[in-house]
Amino acid sequence: NFSLLEQAANRTKAYVVEGKYVLLLDNSDLNTKYIEIDLEKFSYRLEMFFKERRKVVGAKTLNSNSFLFKDKLYQLMCSSKEMYISIYDVPLVELKKQYHVQKNQDIDFINSGIIQRKYSLFSSKRDLRSTNKILRKIGSATPAISVYEQDGQLHLKVGGVDEYTNSYGGMTGGFGLGFNISTLKVFYFKSILDSATLEHQKGDFNALNDFEKKLEMLGEKGNKKYNTIFKDKGEFKIYYYDEDLNTYKLESIE
Repeated sequence: NFSLLEQAANRTKAYVVEGKYVLLLDNSDLNTKYIEIDLEKFSYRLEMFFKERRKVVGAKTLNSNSFLFKDKLYQLMCSSKEMYISIYDVPLVELKKQYHVQKNQDIDFINSGIIQRKYSLFSSKRDLRSTNKILRKIGSATPAISVYEQDGQLHLKVGGVDEYTNSYGGMTGGFGLGFNISTLKVFYFKSILDSATLEHQKGDFNALNDFEKKLEMLGEKGNKKYNTIFKDKGEFKIYYYDEDLNTYKLESIE
């Protein structure tokens, strides 16, 4: 399955991996809990992937989240001062690669501008370039990281999701009228890694590729946080809730 960043922001995630049920729990400041349940053998495995960090002067508590892709756990940790992307080998419970940046440094593992999208009645899109700004935004929101593989490369989206409600009101005929608009902000940058070595691959990937265009098109349906996108026999499909019709729908796009 393929995850939108809005889905990846959930701190409790469930996966089905080779017939096993896997839970990722990111509610602790110290570690990510990995729980693997084998329903055939009635057994389970619990691992804790500790949030390793460097000594930084004035370091703050890190806001964190993670994502499971194949046999690797991708862990994002961020504050207004620094960011880490840690990649763990799940079977070995071993740290394989870690990327780190501080607010006064350029992000050297980035392959795009930093994009901000706002989904509401009044939609907008911004392109941010400052490391300081993106760290501040991700550190104050719900961090999110998602991963997929294409042509021997790992495509990471690294960012955050912020949801809040704006209230609007006015007067007409002596009566007060008001309404609330739910606003969802998503901000991220792309990072491309070699699938085998996990080394960063240089290049500019600002433009959406065909795969991402399909995800964006499908993701606009229903509530973006609860969409399920998957590939079946060459077709991308989405299972989503249609709020207008009060029903669930399954649609596909080639």
